[in-house]
Amino acid sequence: MLSFCSPVVLIVYVLLWTLGLTLGAGRIIHPRLGGAVRASSGETPADFMTALYAGTSSTAFRSCARLHAQVYG
Repeated sequence: MLSFCSPVVLIVYVLLWTLGLTLGAGRIIHPRLGGAVRASSGETPADFMTALYAGTSSTAFRSCARLHAQVYG
């Protein structure tokens, strides 16, 4: 039983950790949508699902998001 539960617990832990990073990044990005974070073309949606998409892309090894941070100054 322990030989089965240990890998399952490890996988669940890594998935929850990734979910936490994604939600945290989404919560940080959400207020900045349309301002500091803009779409590369067209109008920038300002909903939380777009922030989660950007947060997911920021935690992935290779980003495919069309949202980019704008640096002013």
